[in-house]
Amino acid sequence: MNSKKQPCEEQLQEIFVAACAHHNDGDLPAARKLYTLLLKYVDSPLLRYNLGLISHEEKDYAEAMAQFKRGLAMQPEDQDMLFNLALASKACGEHGAAIEYYKNLLALAPDHIDALFNLAGCYRDLLDDKTAIKIYEKILTLKEDFAPAINNAAYCCQRAGKHNKALSYYRQIVKLRPDNEAAQHMIAALEGTTVNKAPEAYIRETFDDYAAHYETSLVDQLDYSVPEKLRAVIQSHPELPSHFTLAIDLGCGTGLSGAAFGDCVAEFHGIDLSEKMLEIAATKNIYKELMQTGIREYCSGTQHHYDLIIAADVFGYIGELEETFAQIRQKTLAEAVFCFSTERSNGAQLTLGATGRFAHHPSYIDQLARATGWAVLSKTATELRKEKGEWIKGDLWILRPM
Repeated sequence: MNSKKQPCEEQLQEIFVAACAHHNDGDLPAARKLYTLLLKYVDSPLLRYNLGLISHEEKDYAEAMAQFKRGLAMQPEDQDMLFNLALASKACGEHGAAIEYYKNLLALAPDHIDALFNLAGCYRDLLDDKTAIKIYEKILTLKEDFAPAINNAAYCCQRAGKHNKALSYYRQIVKLRPDNEAAQHMIAALEGTTVNKAPEAYIRETFDDYAAHYETSLVDQLDYSVPEKLRAVIQSHPELPSHFTLAIDLGCGTGLSGAAFGDCVAEFHGIDLSEKMLEIAATKNIYKELMQTGIREYCSGTQHHYDLIIAADVFGYIGELEETFAQIRQKTLAEAVFCFSTERSNGAQLTLGATGRFAHHPSYIDQLARATGWAVLSKTATELRKEKGEWIKGDLWILRPM
């Protein structure tokens, strides 16, 4: 206690109870105000913990970290404090710190499944699939039907090239959840089954899981720059407009294409199936409109007509494109520019790889463009991203209405 006019213990308890009530009711500002008032008279791990929870709920992860650290200094073996400090650290992009906090927690509680699962997730995000798989396997010795661990183990095995093991895990998922379309899609990809499109559930689940570390992984670790490359190809054609009135970013993700094209577009719209990707895109203040929907549904319902259509790294998650191209054509102006990327198939017209993505042969795109009212202005061979240290080959396309 440090005030000469401090409330009595009973009054402090009443303030704390009121703060907790506000917190439980979701009135975070009122709860924060009362917790902070209490700190004038007494400091405690519980107050710091609750303030950390509020900051985390408000997505102020740096402040959450600061509060949890203060609480942990007073109560070093508090498992909830360690767990939430690890969560906040990861949310701040500090995976190394998060890993250490999870390890400290696991030293106290070796079979803490949530800590193990999140620790494995840190290694997964850092592309350390070998370590992540080991931890997922440990989780499954503790709880063999823990579907999230099975799913992530499958993903890491697939990414690491352990296709038989990945296939086994995906089959376990379908056994537990027969309606899991994402797992069914990956089984088809790994077995080499012929399919023409990916289920929307697979796309949504993939990118909801990917959203938090999408840009760090894709741009920083996999050297992805397709939006910038598409912009450069357009700029290399003097006959194309240098400014666009209304653009649509199909599969906009976190807004990488919006950032690349933002200064040459008067009004930008974006659509994506992933809610979590859209949440990140919204923070960039690039798009006037953002909608969680697929291309087919959007084109069927919108009254807009666009002079720029962008689809960067999107069609690898769709497969058969005839309907998509035809629908997009119906929503474009006469002088529109349609730019997109495709992963290149060197064999069949359309192939589903073990990655779960589709690759398209250039002749397929050529034929499809003409059949759906598009003229191919240019096709540029490129390197899309790195995978296992090797470049994925693809093509950049610029189409115009016929």
